[in-house]
Amino acid sequence: MSSISLNFKKGVDSAKQKLHNRFKTNKWLMGLLVAIPLAGGLSYLVYNQLVTVAKQQAQSKIQTAAVTRGNLTILVSANGTVQPESSVNVSHKTSGVLYQLLVKEGDFVKPGQIVAYMDNANIQGQLLQARGNLAAAQANLNKVIAGNRSQDIAGSTANLNEVQATYRQGADEVGRDGKNYKHREPSLNKH
Repeated sequence: MSSISLNFKKGVDSAKQKLHNRFKTNKWLMGLLVAIPLAGGLSYLVYNQLVTVAKQQAQSKIQTAAVTRGNLTILVSANGTVQPESSVNVSHKTSGVLYQLLVKEGDFVKPGQIVAYMDNANIQGQLLQARGNLAAAQANLNKVIAGNRSQDIAGSTANLNEVQATYRQGADEVGRDGKNYKHREPSLNKH
C-alpha cells in the first residue's frame, strides 16, 4: 500500500500544483479584468474634470446681452471706378469767364440754386456801349426836332427806336443774367 499511497500522494501533489498554477494564471487574468475598467473609469473622471468642466466654466464667463433691433454699420473698402447714374451738363446762355464756382463735383443741388458766378465785364461793356449809342441817338433826335425836315425827323425817330430796342435787349439780358453775376450793374441815366 505504500506504493499506491505514494503514487496517490504524488498524483495529488501534481494536481495541486496544476491547480495552483492555474489559480495563479486566473488571478492575473482577474486582476487585468478589474484593472482595465478601473483605468477606464479613472481616465474618464480625469478627462471630465480637465476638459468638460473647463469648457463649462469658460462658457459661463462669456458675457451676454439682450437682443435688440438696430442698425449695423459696416465699413467696406474696395478699389474701382465710380460711375454716375446720370450726368447733367450745366451751361450758361452766354459765353464768358467763370468768376466763382459755388459747388463741387458730386454735390447735390436744388432747382434754382446758384451754382456759379460769371464775370460780367463783357456784358457791362456792351451795356455801356448801348447807353452811349442811346445818348447819341437822343442827341440826334433833339437836333432834328429843333429844326430839320420831317424826313430827317422820321429817320432819326426810327434810329432812336432801334437803339432803344437794342438797349432794352441788353438791359433785359443783364437783368436776366444779373442773378449769376457778381459785379454790380451801374445805374441807368435816361436822357
